[in-house]
Amino acid sequence: MIRGSIAYRLLGMGLTLSGCAVAEMTPDARRADATGDMPMPPRDVPTNPADTGVDPTDTGVTPTDTGVAPTDTGTGPMCAAGETACSGRCVNTQTDAMNCGACGTACPSGMACMAGRCQSTCDMGTTRCGASCVDTMTNGMHCGMCDNACPSRPNATSVCTGGTCGIRCGAGFADCDMNPANGCEVDTSTSTMHCGRCGNVCSSNNGTPSCSAGMCSFTCNAGFGDCDTNPANGCEVNTNTAQPHCGRCGNACGAPMGGSATCSGGMCGAMCPAGQTLCGSSCVNTQTDNMNCGACGTACTGGMVCSAGRCGMALPTRYTQTTSTQTYLNACLAAGRVQVLPGVDDSTAMLSVPFAFRFWARNIAAGTLVGVSSNGTLQLNGTPLTALSGSIPSASTPNGLIAAYWRDLQTGTAGVCSGVFGTAPNRQWVVQWTGARHYLGSENLNFEIVITETTNTIDLVYSTMTGSATATVGVENDDGTMGVGGCPATATSCSIASNYRTRFTPAP
Repeated sequence: MIRGSIAYRLLGMGLTLSGCAVAEMTPDARRADATGDMPMPPRDVPTNPADTGVDPTDTGVTPTDTGVAPTDTGTGPMCAAGETACSGRCVNTQTDAMNCGACGTACPSGMACMAGRCQSTCDMGTTRCGASCVDTMTNGMHCGMCDNACPSRPNATSVCTGGTCGIRCGAGFADCDMNPANGCEVDTSTSTMHCGRCGNVCSSNNGTPSCSAGMCSFTCNAGFGDCDTNPANGCEVNTNTAQPHCGRCGNACGAPMGGSATCSGGMCGAMCPAGQTLCGSSCVNTQTDNMNCGACGTACTGGMVCSAGRCGMALPTRYTQTTSTQTYLNACLAAGRVQVLPGVDDSTAMLSVPFAFRFWARNIAAGTLVGVSSNGTLQLNGTPLTALSGSIPSASTPNGLIAAYWRDLQTGTAGVCSGVFGTAPNRQWVVQWTGARHYLGSENLNFEIVITETTNTIDLVYSTMTGSATATVGVENDDGTMGVGGCPATATSCSIASNYRTRFTPAP
């Protein structure tokens, strides 16, 4: 017998346990018990309940906790608060699977006792949430812990990964700002900033970008074209000005013969050099072109040639001297005038010929640079003159010149003025020396050269010529083999009087 057992104590009280026959103790036995001389009690024959093979029924009713700790009656083990003595041992009926809710209420196999009720157990790696066992690492309704449901977001499916809520974007959408709170905020099938994928910006160079089905495209602005079919650089060509793509991609402007192509406002055009005109598909000098003499389409026939824009029997190759009626023009007052060589000695400057004209047997194009000298000459071969004086004709340089007053001179404060008078095709180019004097002299010499467009005449016109002395006057060809004097009686050297004038007229 175990001291303190319930059966022993009941026997000492002369009581009978259910299912057991116990003899009543005599007074001597009770006295012996009190003195410690304990006689052997009758043998305790336990009788176990029969096993019916039927599992206890879970009534679903949780035993009521009265809040009163079990009283030590001296008839069983002393149990801690929250525990109950069942079959001689202390158990927690809230969790003990053999005594679930009450002593003797055993949970069927595969179930556990939780909160005093038999319930199913969960596999390793899962947690029971409500009536279900879930993996809180992946379950969207219990993500990380029970009842922590992942919220729904726009254009996305909520997912639980590693116990943390996240989102999975639907087809055609993306989370480009990396903010799950607003879901998959970008429609990558139409967004020009995120076309097809985050960060793929559609180009808008000279055009309006668009995104369709996740592919970038664009519409070019007026006057521009995507001529290289490369979306990366957009509409790279200005079709208003690009000669290879004038008006539209691939429409190349053809250059005329002797000129260059242009594109303006999306329309092809042509540009000819100064002094030339576009006739058909060629740039020509209508002053000398036999098929376009004076104007496009005017052809010289019958053996005639074009000179100075007129058909004649032969080109002029020389000059004849005649009296001039040309008035004195003040080039220093002309609009757009050019002034050079003020107050200098033995110096030259370059001037641009304003229109085409013929000099002896050579045609000089507009824009040709020629040299003007402080010593009273114009060199039409462009060679600067260094000689103080000379005679004409002469093979010695300089050649190809017009000598208005060739002598060692110093220019006045106004220098040499160049100006154009009149309108095409009858303009006059004037090169004028004002207030010149002989070297270290005090003379007042005023003279000019006047070249007339179309007729190609050359006039030497003189105004005040105070203190005039002998000087070379006339014209000379390019190689110095021919010359015509400008003095009276065609002399090439003389003293020029005030208001004198003479003309050189081209002749075949």
